[in-house]
Amino acid sequence: GNEEMLAINQDALCDYPKHLPDVNGVTVYSRKIMDGKAYAFFNLTDKAVSFDYELDSVGFVFNVWEKRSQGQTNKIRIELDPHESAVFRIK
Repeated sequence: GNEEMLAINQDALCDYPKHLPDVNGVTVYSRKIMDGKAYAFFNLTDKAVSFDYELDSVGFVFNVWEKRSQGQTNKIRIELDPHESAVFRIK
């Protein structure tokens, strides 16, 4: 299983995800969690997309699906194949 995804889903803060403006055809949601924020990106297009998603501040960016860190940064590097999704945790 993916403990990180379950932790986001069952976070004690119980914040409802917010739909943010789409970027390059990618649907974006964010949710406050006890120790930061979580972001979900859904590529609903038939084309691969890649872009940097700017954050409000610097944080530790962790790709939940790939279990891989993007380090301390103020942006999330998004690379999605058609109809692919990604979830990130920011601390």
